[in-house]
Amino acid sequence: MKGPNLFLAGALLGTSLAIAAFGMTGLAKPAPLNSTQSADSVSAFWEKFRAAVIKSDKETVAALTRFPVARGYGLSSLKNKAQLMRRFRELFFGETNAAQCFPKATPIVGKERPREFTVSCPFARGGGEEEPFVYTFTRTRNGWKFTSFENINE
Repeated sequence: MKGPNLFLAGALLGTSLAIAAFGMTGLAKPAPLNSTQSADSVSAFWEKFRAAVIKSDKETVAALTRFPVARGYGLSSLKNKAQLMRRFRELFFGETNAAQCFPKATPIVGKERPREFTVSCPFARGGGEEEPFVYTFTRTRNGWKFTSFENINE
């Protein structure tokens, strides 16, 4: 190859390499998880989040949270870490007791929403078998994050 043909071949090669490099930087849309990867990542995240709540480790819980945190019907969302810190006891140790619930709780990954899982808890005092307190977690670009809390009875 000579002259313009060599230049064209080099330009095409450079463009191809640039496209390939861009795709490998993580800026591309993440590939969907298969069920084994999803279960493993949910389990690893859940263990970390559960332990932090049980120890009342507010800093770790905040780091594992995506703001704003929706709080269900009629309640304003928690817009930042400071608001989460102020409402921590209310979210995890108010009408429900996450320290008692979380060790036995099983994350439920929805079939319609595979990038989301929920954990449900009962009333702290004598609510029977009902589990109206629902914590929702969403898979983001930065991994799983706590994204909402609601009492489905309200």
